[in-house]
Amino acid sequence: MLRSVMITTATRGPDSRPAIGRGVGLRLGEDRSILDLLVSRAQWPAMISDLRVGAAFAVTLSDPTDYQTYQIKARLAEFGDADADDVNLADSYVRRMTQTLLELGVTAQQLACWLLPRDLVRLRLIPMAVFRQTPGPGAGMAHAGAGTPA
Repeated sequence: MLRSVMITTATRGPDSRPAIGRGVGLRLGEDRSILDLLVSRAQWPAMISDLRVGAAFAVTLSDPTDYQTYQIKARLAEFGDADADDVNLADSYVRRMTQTLLELGVTAQQLACWLLPRDLVRLRLIPMAVFRQTPGPGAGMAHAGAGTPA
């Protein structure tokens, strides 16, 4: 989580229709029982409009340099507008990811639509399980400690 990882998100609306998004910052609580995720309301309005406290939520973290990928299954505890610390976190994340992806050959034009730290919403999640999703023999296996807060 602390490396430069792409953050994708998924939840579903009250009609069970899937809603996806891309995160622009992530913070693990000191006791590891909560996860704050930053998402652009301007970029992902359908996902934001589908948010419901208590709803299932998935966060996928993928390192673009080696494709190591993990998925966190969580419950949405609360959500609201981002504060100044959240905005700083998002700005730092976007700078790091931009540099990482430019070095991998992604164009600045592509990044402009992927990483939008504007009109931010903070989602507070309670992690329930972590799964390794990296392609290969271990894909889909529960990560050590899965089933308890991350």
